[in-house]
Amino acid sequence: MKKIKALPYDAIIYLIILFVAYVLGGYLLAIYNVNLVISIGTYLIVLRLAQTGSSSIGIAIAWLSSWFWGSAFLWARPISLGLINAQKVALLLLLCWIFSMSIIFLLAFAHKRVTKLGGSQTQTVYGLTVLTWGAMTIGWYVYQWTVGI
Repeated sequence: MKKIKALPYDAIIYLIILFVAYVLGGYLLAIYNVNLVISIGTYLIVLRLAQTGSSSIGIAIAWLSSWFWGSAFLWARPISLGLINAQKVALLLLLCWIFSMSIIFLLAFAHKRVTKLGGSQTQTVYGLTVLTWGAMTIGWYVYQWTVGI
């Protein structure tokens, strides 16, 4: 008789949380109306995090530091922040920063959880890449559909 393998529910829950977090990340990218260079760079950094895991945290934080804050001050125009005072804008930027750092660490440590699902290293990388890229794209589309530009 074949023994039924138990599902690793912690890995499945982790992937669901990762998906929802990256949908929100894509939504934030759309809110801040980031340009194509930042979008492509973000997708490439996510790919690198999916490939190497925690060893790419430094490059992800450097990317976030240089482009998130640079875009917030130079060319990103938060559409919904026009009439809010400076303290609220600063608080929203801080919250976005904390959220962005959180999803970097979520993806960086996903390999350990996802390997419980039984895939190879290559399947894990492809799965995490498709999951996060798809989630960010869905978040961007959700913003376009709900707010519309």
